[in-house]
Formats: sequence, structure tokens, C-alpha cells
Amino acid sequence: MHSTTRTLLASCLLLGVATWAEEAVGPTRKRAGVAFRGDDNHSPGRWLRLVEIFERYDAPVCASLNLLRAVNDGSYMAFVSDLQERGHEVMDHSPTHRVFSMQLPTEREAAVYAGEPGVHHVAGKNVYFRYAGPGSMDGFRTGVADLGGNSFASTDKEVLAKWAWNPLVMVEGSGDVFMFTGNQKEPTPTSLKTLWGEDTVDLPPGQGARFYRLAKEDVQVSPDALRHQARLIQAICDKHGIRRPVTWVQPGGSEPVLHRSAIKAVFGNEFGYTAGATYPKASRKCFNEYDPDDDKRFGMQWGNFQEDGFDLERCKASIADGIARHHVMFGHSHLGGGSVKSSMKTMKRD
Repeated sequence: MHSTTRTLLASCLLLGVATWAEEAVGPTRKRAGVAFRGDDNHSPGRWLRLVEIFERYDAPVCASLNLLRAVNDGSYMAFVSDLQERGHEVMDHSPTHRVFSMQLPTEREAAVYAGEPGVHHVAGKNVYFRYAGPGSMDGFRTGVADLGGNSFASTDKEVLAKWAWNPLVMVEGSGDVFMFTGNQKEPTPTSLKTLWGEDTVDLPPGQGARFYRLAKEDVQVSPDALRHQARLIQAICDKHGIRRPVTWVQPGGSEPVLHRSAIKAVFGNEFGYTAGATYPKASRKCFNEYDPDDDKRFGMQWGNFQEDGFDLERCKASIADGIARHHVMFGHSHLGGGSVKSSMKTMKRD
């Protein structure tokens, strides 16, 4: 063996670095997987039509629910508990399908949060959480607009393209993040709401004000906001005899989305959650995926196949391809809607 090679090999072994010279291990069993996840608080009857199909094949369903929305409905909470007893998973889809705010059943319950860490303000039944925008605006798409109150007028149509799908904007000097509103069929928005969706924007009049387009992952909610939500979900579960969820699922909509590192830091490290789903830099969900930060399990986003969007043959092909590649495949369903030929409807009919 060449002396340089011997020296390098010796150094690697002393440092505990794996080398080609180490003894080969036996083959590792690669396991693919398929999970069927449905989102939101559909009626028990709708859920059970789906559950009964899966139970024929001894397969579990993942129900991603907004438990605060049903907290005062005893029959619904009993249904959730029964789902678990039948072997299905109940996931945390945020208290009220939002992360940057939540609506409590009464103003009195909301008022308890006023002045708490991570809370920006409380109005009526609504609790609005603090957030942080990007630290620097370098590299963001930018344009100019005429502003005043909540009105927004700009001719920078290329910057504003597809605003309805990505409505977040920051106005230079304001420090706040806003949402575009207006007629979504028009090429440009016409007004602004707060990030939380309030009609309370009142900017001073100005022409040629600079604005920056933000992506949904560019704004993050306060970690204290996530703690409030996790504690609330666990309290609801304890009260109604429901096992606490261990999976957190990002709600859709126009508000920003969490990073998997943020889910892990609060829900995982502090509240015992073992997995999560969000959009930015989602996990590839494949065998032996590189995971230096041990957080890919909190980026297990759905949509590999869509029971309420694809036809049955396309779903079957997607699942087969994923299994052949040793991927974990997540179905995408809101238990209805989508294409006329949706495979969800096929399953219900058959």
C-alpha cells in the first residue's frame, strides 16, 4: 500500500470516519409506505364513509383536525375519540386552521391571552400573534406603488403577477407585512389588509412608495404563539379523553407557512410531537434521506397522490412508482371536491 494511502487510512480510523476498508454490513431492509391523510372538520358521517372503506383492508386513516373549532360539540369530540379507539390517527391541524391567529369560542376566553408572550393583540374572540419578517430585503422582487389608507395602486404588473396565489407584501419603512386584496381576476391588487386579514390598514398617503413581494416562507410566527396553540390542543384533548396528537399539519390558505425547523423546535422538542408536515424544503420522504438536523420528519408534506384531484388510475400509478423507489407516499384529500372523476368518489361508490 502506498505510504500516503496508509497515512490517510490510519487518520480516518483514528477519527472514527467510515472508510472503504471497514467491514461491509449486511443489507438494510428498505421499506416503502403509503399514508392516507384527510384534512379539516368534516361531518362524522362523511369521515365514517371513508373510514369504513379503509377498515375493510385493516388500514388506518389520518384525520387532520382543527379541534378548537369543535371544542363545544360533545358529540363531535366523542367521534374523534372513537376514531382513535378504532386505530386511526388524529393529527393537529392547528386550533382553528390558522397559525398566525386563532378564534376562541368567546371574547372572555380570548381576553385571557392579552399581554401574553407572543401575542400582538386581541380583538373580540380573535387572538393575533406576533411575527417576524425577513431580516434583509436584498434579492426580493420589488416595485413602487401609490398608497393611502388601505388602497394600493401599482403598474408593476410583472412584480405583481400571480398575486392571488402569493398575496404577501412589505411596504418599505412600515415594518409590517400586509396581504393584497381585490378582484383576483384582475392582474393587480387594489387594496391591503393586515397579515391577519383585518380591514384596519391605514397607511399615510404617498406616491412611488417601494414595496417588496414576499413568499409564504419569508414570514415566521413567534415561537410563543406555537406554544400557546400546543398547550390549548393538549388541554382540549385531556378534557375530552382524546390522546394527544403527535403530528402537526400546516393549514393551507393565504397566511405564511412554518419551516420544519420551527415545528421541531416547539412541537417536537417541547411537546413530544414526532412528525409534521409543511411546505418549505419538504422532505423527499425516501429511504436513508440525508438529515443532518434531524428535522426531515417534520417536513413530511402530502400531495404525492390526490384522491380528490387525480383519477383512480393516476393515483395507483403514483403509489406504485413511489413504492418502487422506496418512498413514503402521502395522499391528499379534503374528502370531496376536485375532479369529477376523483378516485375518492370512486372509492365511496364502490
